[in-house]
Amino acid sequence: MPERDGCMRRIYNMSTGVCGDFAVKDAASCLAAGALALLPTETVYGVGVAVAAYGHRAELPVEGSGYRRIFSLKRRELTQTVPWLVADESALDRYGVDVPCAAHVLAHTFWPGALTIVVKASDEVPLYMQAPLRCAQAHAGAFSASFAHAVLHWR
Repeated sequence: MPERDGCMRRIYNMSTGVCGDFAVKDAASCLAAGALALLPTETVYGVGVAVAAYGHRAELPVEGSGYRRIFSLKRRELTQTVPWLVADESALDRYGVDVPCAAHVLAHTFWPGALTIVVKASDEVPLYMQAPLRCAQAHAGAFSASFAHAVLHWR
């Protein structure tokens, strides 16, 4: 299989638990290098990257980067934003500012689950990932939340 961004294309069925720590560590390493990941959500498979792989900058990552490939795969304009798959409710305060109490109540009640919460973006969210009104979308699906939590612990 061809390599891209130093990572070979691999498929791990994380839901079986068979791959274990190796798969999570390998996925974390590939994501840190800027690779794409396909992640199941409650409704569809999401295409994602690790935002930290691109640093905290205002300009779009270069052509061919994992972030830009999301848009070419989905045939989306770069001006559209994508939701952030987060590990848990604490992400609301990390990636959002002036987060209303109601948003925390919703996240606490329905996460992990099929709820996306839109918050005013903090400085942790690069400008190219913000909606026009400086907003960011946070989503903690059942699988994506556990995967994000596991990957964060391997970084």
